[in-house]
Amino acid sequence: MEHDKLWIYLFHLSQNMWGAGDPDDMRLYSADEETRHRETQTLRLQWDKYSELMKALPSYGFNSVLIDLGNSVKYETHPEISQKEALSKDELKKKLDELRALGLTPIPKLNFSCGHNPWMRKYKYMVGTDEYYQFCDDLIDEVSELFDYPDYFHLGLDEEMGFDNHPGGILTVRAPHIWWRDAHKLFKRCEHNNARPWVWSDDYWYRPEEFIKQMPKSVLQSNWYYGPNRGKSPDGKYLQKGFQTYVDFEELGYDQVLTVSCWHHDTNPEETFRIAKEHVAPERMKGVMSAPWDYILDEGFHLMMQDAVRFGTAKKKYFPQ
Repeated sequence: MEHDKLWIYLFHLSQNMWGAGDPDDMRLYSADEETRHRETQTLRLQWDKYSELMKALPSYGFNSVLIDLGNSVKYETHPEISQKEALSKDELKKKLDELRALGLTPIPKLNFSCGHNPWMRKYKYMVGTDEYYQFCDDLIDEVSELFDYPDYFHLGLDEEMGFDNHPGGILTVRAPHIWWRDAHKLFKRCEHNNARPWVWSDDYWYRPEEFIKQMPKSVLQSNWYYGPNRGKSPDGKYLQKGFQTYVDFEELGYDQVLTVSCWHHDTNPEETFRIAKEHVAPERMKGVMSAPWDYILDEGFHLMMQDAVRFGTAKKKYFPQ
């Protein structure tokens, strides 16, 4: 990857991050109506809409896409987790080549947080077992090969603490020492494939001292703050956690890819780009990522395009080169 900075667009190929992993298996999963609806809209149809969006991204300054795969691929090592409409590996490889032809570097993401792992299906209930660790290693290895051994691999690991972000059913939250043990295992597996591990950074919000002690500087950080301009947030705690973490990470020496989104406020991309320019040293500011947190089908296409447009406007203002 020859990019000096990463200007990234995040999209989710699998929709099984927040809802049920398999609406046909009511023994383990409680699929709501929205999840069933998403499952019936094929991945190929999703990709056709994504392709429209991807063609526009370079004009807004993007050079990379982060693809959250989940169970959207027919994995050879674990075909039992794949959705019925999953893309074959050959199909996905062709689509990755199409992205590269547009000037976009594809980067893989698999979320190993217990708060976002319905895509694992039965392995969601095996956390901490030998079978689970083998599953994680197998998928990181297979996806690394599928993406031609990328420079980065996003492991997710966000929003596990507490139960607010967990889907219904049997809930799993790892104790801090288990979470860190598992995180370090995942980091090592990425490095085994010559990829730099990359994570969401919200664990710092709740356990800063342990985070500083345990989190290697070799791991790329993506903190997020989706609020409006500083001083206008109705939630002071969120403002402190989100905005302040960018500043803290700079002081602590962590490399960062900052995260923007219009999910809460249209002004967020410009505010975050300003933070990146004014508060993070160039050598540690590895890039900025747009995370629209919407579905590409139906009205989601226009909302996701809005994120791309506002990202491009803010990037042109603060990083015109």
